[in-house]
Amino acid sequence: LNAQGAGFRIGATKSPHPARNVTLRDCRAVGNFQNGIAPTLVDTFLMEGCYVADTELVVSVDFETHGPMDVKRNCTVRDCKFEGQGVNWLGPVPNDSEQYRNLTIENCTFVDVERPINIRNIRGCRIVNNTILRTDSSLDSNPSIYIIPKEISTQGIVITGNEIRDRTSTLS
Repeated sequence: LNAQGAGFRIGATKSPHPARNVTLRDCRAVGNFQNGIAPTLVDTFLMEGCYVADTELVVSVDFETHGPMDVKRNCTVRDCKFEGQGVNWLGPVPNDSEQYRNLTIENCTFVDVERPINIRNIRGCRIVNNTILRTDSSLDSNPSIYIIPKEISTQGIVITGNEIRDRTSTLS
């Protein structure tokens, strides 16, 4: 809570070896200055049942590339709640497309997030059964699910069962 850096950082940015089979379950990252969760080099990463809110800088969960040695493979974000910031999967192209693939975001809730799911350059992505609650102003400014094919082809994307609605209609 209220950390000066990231709430959780998994993996090292300069190591050629990714953290493997990492589970982050039922954790809270609130009010951190940098990202709530920052997986840097990961292979088979599960984030489940976590709550991330009020991140001051960047995003709640940042799968951004940190250089040519970086690996982001088989990452799942499930049953989590995000307030204020969303999930980022973007950055420069890794040396090998196999280094940067297979992201699943499922059964998550995003509340008042300007850009809830922002993805660039991916091979294999599932965005399934998420609830995105936004205010009228945020609905006008940015898409809720934003997928950008840039330097490499973006392929293998499944988007199904998501609900995007104005948060004000759900308040009593």
